[in-house]
Amino acid sequence: MRYEIKIPDTEYRQLQDALWARPGIESAAFMLAGVRRTATGVMLLARRIVVIPDTQYAVRSSCRIELSTRAINGLAALCEANGLIAVLAHSHPSDTPYSPSDDHGEARIADSLWPFVPDKMLGSLLFTPENVHGRVWTAQSGAPVSIDKLSIVGRTISTIDLVDRKSSVPDSVLAHQPRQILAFGSAGQEAMSTMKVGVVGAGGTGSSVCEQLIRLGVKDLILVDYDELEASNISRVYGSRYRDADRWTWLPKKIRTLKKVNVVAKYLCAIAPDAEIVPVVGSVTERGVAERLLDRDVLFACTDDHWGRSILNQIAYQFLIPCLNVGISLKRDDGAIAHGVGNVQVLRPDTGCLWCGNYLSSDRIRAESLPESESAALLEEGYLDDINEPAPSVISLTTTVASLAVTWFIQLATDFAGSDANFSRQNYDFLTGEVRRGRIEPNPDCICARVLGRGDLEPLPL
Repeated sequence: MRYEIKIPDTEYRQLQDALWARPGIESAAFMLAGVRRTATGVMLLARRIVVIPDTQYAVRSSCRIELSTRAINGLAALCEANGLIAVLAHSHPSDTPYSPSDDHGEARIADSLWPFVPDKMLGSLLFTPENVHGRVWTAQSGAPVSIDKLSIVGRTISTIDLVDRKSSVPDSVLAHQPRQILAFGSAGQEAMSTMKVGVVGAGGTGSSVCEQLIRLGVKDLILVDYDELEASNISRVYGSRYRDADRWTWLPKKIRTLKKVNVVAKYLCAIAPDAEIVPVVGSVTERGVAERLLDRDVLFACTDDHWGRSILNQIAYQFLIPCLNVGISLKRDDGAIAHGVGNVQVLRPDTGCLWCGNYLSSDRIRAESLPESESAALLEEGYLDDINEPAPSVISLTTTVASLAVTWFIQLATDFAGSDANFSRQNYDFLTGEVRRGRIEPNPDCICARVLGRGDLEPLPL
């Protein structure tokens, strides 16, 4: 069983400030976390840091701490009231690993918490001046188990291996990317190549995103879409050919089997035969499809529907998986393009979500989620807008916006732009050529704040 901890960058900095507030003295803090379980491992998802006041230490010195009974009882109450798991973090002024005193103290806290925490689990992080150590206590194991990885999610995704591991990227992969290594270094290329990515939507933006990711060196890609390839898609879907769509046009639509995801995936496999490219035919609003994306490091929302975007929006915060939302709006008036904007928004813990920015419509989601017969009746009666009306699309514009999104992916993997990447939204005006940056602040009353880091402890609206 593999254990990981994922923590938003803002909470990580708060944790660091608490643990190193008094140099030369051990300090501690609590972290409340959700959980994500898979067949191969468990991920603890940090939601909130609880700083321990000086008055709640029974013993505190340069070599030992002991927390008061009141502090432990308060932690138990927080876990029980919020249905969250606890992680105990503390510091050592010197570069020493867990001590017998740590073993005894954490075992005592774990025994006290078992009746109040889900899954009977207690996480632990130890920070020293040079290293980070981690482990998990469970009621079943009786002894702590090492945590393999700590990930910090912010303007970039930083990963700290807590167990010594060699590079997971073969030298042959790095050898195929010499120009990119000149730009981002071997470490940057390795970070991109080891990212597990999910792309929802295999149309104009999604297919372009996929090809660029594979050529960047991404080796693990899931692509989701339920649409069939049609002749009208050829003008903007990368990897498609007219003969692919034309071959099936004589069949009744209900039995056509040529799906966009399969066409794009076959094309991508020809570019990188050693990559694991998984096409998923379905909608992200389906439970079985959405759950396949929960092990991803980064997601791309390249779908037109609001319901699908709302699911990805919630996944981004609930499971701490950054999602790049990609959209295009083209409008004609009096026979000419009167409005044309492409935008990319990064959904991550420190930024506002699509609901915060008023980019989702509950009425549109309702229309998309209704059975086809019911929505058709409401449309005929004038209670719904026609959500199936095709929108204008041009390959050069979809590719431009896809490229902006992929560049943001590179930022998440390498932090090449540094503090200049602290914005959360980028708009490209097709008519003026102007690119504008902005930032959407989180609304504390929004769903993104309510579900942040809860993982499996909160149901998705599927």
